[in-house]
Amino acid sequence: MKKVLFFSMAVLLFAAFALAGNLEVSSTNYTPAPASPGGSITLWAYVFNNSNGDSKNAIFNLDLKSNITGTNFPFSLESGELAQKELGTIPANQTVIVSYRILVDPKATDGSYTIYLQTGEDGKIAKSTPLTLQILKRKPSLMVVSSSPASAEVGKTAELQLLLKNTGSSNALNISVGLAEDRTVTSTGVVVERDIVPLGAAFSNIASLGIDEEKSVTIPLMINPSASPKAYYIPLRLTFYDDNRTSYTQTEYVGIKVFENAELGASISEITPLLAAGQESKMTLDIYNTGIGTAKYLTLNVKSDFASFKQSEFFIGSLNSDDSDSLTLEAMVPKTENSGEHSLEITMKYKDEFGTEQTVVQKIPAMLFTPAEIASQTSQQTPWALYIIALVVVAGIGYWLLKRKKKK
Repeated sequence: MKKVLFFSMAVLLFAAFALAGNLEVSSTNYTPAPASPGGSITLWAYVFNNSNGDSKNAIFNLDLKSNITGTNFPFSLESGELAQKELGTIPANQTVIVSYRILVDPKATDGSYTIYLQTGEDGKIAKSTPLTLQILKRKPSLMVVSSSPASAEVGKTAELQLLLKNTGSSNALNISVGLAEDRTVTSTGVVVERDIVPLGAAFSNIASLGIDEEKSVTIPLMINPSASPKAYYIPLRLTFYDDNRTSYTQTEYVGIKVFENAELGASISEITPLLAAGQESKMTLDIYNTGIGTAKYLTLNVKSDFASFKQSEFFIGSLNSDDSDSLTLEAMVPKTENSGEHSLEITMKYKDEFGTEQTVVQKIPAMLFTPAEIASQTSQQTPWALYIIALVVVAGIGYWLLKRKKKK
């Protein structure tokens, strides 16, 4: 009899356990993530009855005690929010959503903080599930998205156009942008000026820049005449504030190519004899560089609308600043060519300091004369020749008479 009673009680107890619930926190979510100091988050917990029986008098409790601080810091519940919530009866295989509004202390530091989600039945806590919350201080962060120009000439001015973007998590206020340094003082007290310096106001300002917002600024620059032609990294200092008036200083870099430009030109200095149809003439062509850069591997090609040349391609080599060179063109003018104004086209190709090929094309006017015009110019020049000859003869006679007088 006792065995039968014991067996019956065991069956009833097993049935009771079989019909009891099994509460689990199946998933969680909170926003914004990560949390920020001085802000608040909304937490959702999904409580699932993972059993075939109902969970009666189910409860949920939020324990904010941090594993780092040993206290509720840096979290607290919003006013009117209770840590423990009565969930009533949760049917088998059903889910209940629990939500909380949690405040984050303004003095919270960046890091991971663990809180505990507690569940139970019959008004008693049975399980505790840890949940890690991330705290990250919200702050602005500026980035130079683009800059122009990509190059500037030695001794010239340029306007540096910068496009700034706020890639941070809060507004950037009172933004100041300028060159980080304009000169250096050595240990001996010698001031070394920078090759690239600002002109006028050294800094440009932007009142505000929202999250993911972009704005442009302009900084006038001067490339010193002593600057070397090469690529430069320009350091930019960015200072700004966040919404809490906390100040930030950031350094960004932009690149710019500084070059020395060669300025080539050509002119005809002499033509012998004058250009005429059916006649061959020699033309002296002068090439010069009035720029401050060097023209390397300089080649010259000549063509015209009035003559053919025995040689039309020339290799000059390097032509330095304030330097010149000359060459002779042997031009043959066809008999059928009309007189009047014509042109000589000069094409000069060279490489700059960076090896980039440059091309300069110049047209030089040239006059083609008729035989009558040549004769007229020759006759006009003859008296001058006669005067010169007469002077030479008179000087010779005078010298002879003087010499004869001395002998007597």
